[in-house]
Amino acid sequence: MRNLTRNLKVIWRTQAMISEYRMSVVAKKTGLMVVAGAIALFGVVMLNMAVFFWLVESMHSSAAALIVAAGNFVFAGLIVLFAKLSSADKEIAAVREVQEHALADIERGAAAVQAEFEALRAEVTGFRAQMRALVSNPVSAISPQMLSALLGAALNAFKKGGKRKK
Repeated sequence: MRNLTRNLKVIWRTQAMISEYRMSVVAKKTGLMVVAGAIALFGVVMLNMAVFFWLVESMHSSAAALIVAAGNFVFAGLIVLFAKLSSADKEIAAVREVQEHALADIERGAAAVQAEFEALRAEVTGFRAQMRALVSNPVSAISPQMLSALLGAALNAFKKGGKRKK
C-alpha cells in the first residue's frame, strides 16, 4: 500500500512538473510574441520612415512603401518562427520516464492485490462448501482421530463414574 501511495505521489508530482514546464514554454512564447509585437509596433515606425524616405529618392513612393512593408513582415515572421521553435521536450521526456516507472509499479501492485483477492475468494468458497457440508451432514465432519478421542474420553468417564459409586 505504501508503494501505491508513493507511486501516486510520484505521478502527481510528475504531472505538476510537466504542467510547469509547459507553462514556462507558453510564457516564453508569449513573451517573445510580445517582443515581436513591440518591435512591429514601435521600432517599425521609425525604421519604416527612414527606409521609405531613402527609397523615395530612387523610386516611386508606392513601390518604396511596398518594399518597406515586405521587410516588416519578413522580420516579424522570423521572430514568430523563433518563438514557435522553443520547446521543453527534453525536460518532459525525463519526467515522463519517471511517471511511466511509477505507473508500471502501480500495475504490478494491482496485479498482486488481484491475485491475493482471487486466492482469498477461492479460500472463502472452499470454506463455504465445508460449512454447507457440515450443516447438511454433521456426522461426516467427525474425523476418525476425533472419534477415537471422544470414545476414549467417554470410556474414561464411564470407568471413573463406575468407581465412584462403589
